[in-house]
Amino acid sequence: MLISKTCTPPVERCVCRSTTSKTYLIKPGQSKATATWPVPQYSCGTRTRETTMVEPNVKSPHAFPRGDHIIKYTFRFEGGVDVVCPVTIIVKGKMCGENAFDSCKQDCCCGTIHDHMPGFKCCGPKYYNPADYKCCDYAHLVSSQSCPIY
Repeated sequence: MLISKTCTPPVERCVCRSTTSKTYLIKPGQSKATATWPVPQYSCGTRTRETTMVEPNVKSPHAFPRGDHIIKYTFRFEGGVDVVCPVTIIVKGKMCGENAFDSCKQDCCCGTIHDHMPGFKCCGPKYYNPADYKCCDYAHLVSSQSCPIY
């Protein structure tokens, strides 16, 4: 009675059992958000894991700037089998220069954050009351009614 035509054992399938995607919001006044994530889970039968590589070389928790960040875990098993499991960290924030700000309570003037005041305007990085000043050339505040001629 023929049971098997070959002596090759069945190939064990190696896969990621979990993927992580998390979104974080940068707090006003900060330039980064601290993210936490679990190490991905994998399945590779009875194979022995030889190494784990993480690119970029970061560990949870870690502070990330605004943007999408993919952390790639590569689990290498005996026989040269690799299982690659990504972790996606999405960091959002309304930015003013390098820092996040609350657009409901603050205004951004050329990278400088100011507490919102009704009727106030930006003149370069300065924040002013147009009833008292006039902005000239998008950078100079003058108290007179007309801008100087250069």
